[in-house]
Amino acid sequence: MKFDDEEVFLIGLHIHSPADHTFDGFRSKSGKHLVHANREGEPRSVVGIRIDPGKAPSAFLSSLPTPFIGFNETTASSTT
Repeated sequence: MKFDDEEVFLIGLHIHSPADHTFDGFRSKSGKHLVHANREGEPRSVVGIRIDPGKAPSAFLSSLPTPFIGFNETTASSTT
């Protein structure tokens, strides 16, 4: 990913439940933060994704590459 002509790398992700931010006074069920740093390991950006699960499949979440664990996945685990 390029950010202002600087290459950044995904170094981690975490989920807040409930989300730690609101939009128009509404707090999402969860929020995923994708944390990025530059080649030297200096923090550069965090991309926040609101998660409000429902019964319909999410086109966005299903487009993410594995090894992301689905929101409703109850048997999967990750060591990262």
